[in-house]
Amino acid sequence: KVQISSAFTRKREIMFFKQSLCQMVPFYLLFFCYDILSPLASDDWTLFFVTTFPWTSMHAAEGLIMNYFQARTYRLHKSHVGKTNSTTTTVAS
Repeated sequence: KVQISSAFTRKREIMFFKQSLCQMVPFYLLFFCYDILSPLASDDWTLFFVTTFPWTSMHAAEGLIMNYFQARTYRLHKSHVGKTNSTTTTVAS
C-alpha cells in the first residue's frame, strides 16, 4: 500500500485541469467552423470541407492532447511512487 501525498494529488489535479482547458480549444474551433464558416459556404464542396476537416482535426487533436497529458501523468506517478516506495510503503500480508 503506497501513501500518496497531497502535493502529488495537487500536481495531478492541476494537470487534469490543464488537459481539460487544452481539450476545449479544438471544440471551440469546431463550433466556430460550424456556426460561423459553414453558413458562409457558397457550394456543397466548400460546406463539406468546412465541416468535415474541422471535425476530424478536432478528434485527432483531442487524441494527441490526451496522449501528451496521460504520458506526463504516468511519468509523474512513476517518479512519485519511486520516491515514496523506500520511505512510506506499507506492505500488507
